[in-house]
Amino acid sequence: MLNISIGESGDRLTRTAKVLEQLSGQSPQPCCDIAARYTMRSFGIRRNEKITCYVTALNCTMSLLFSARQSMFYLQQASRHQTVR
Repeated sequence: MLNISIGESGDRLTRTAKVLEQLSGQSPQPCCDIAARYTMRSFGIRRNEKITCYVTALNCTMSLLFSARQSMFYLQQASRHQTVR
């Protein structure tokens, strides 16, 4: 199972769902979005707000781990060679 908790709904959650879809090859279902149980004013989270999404990975765990490792390597290389323009 791949889970990414964003802590807010909206555009960031939509982009997170796209990342999960690229990694796993499966699209996270809208019913799989988990809503907040309580309102937390200090974090800006309201009750029943969608704050996370997940994908259950079946039969593709090795390819999933390989693609996750490649994306982590890419992010590390990009952060090292980032230039300021």
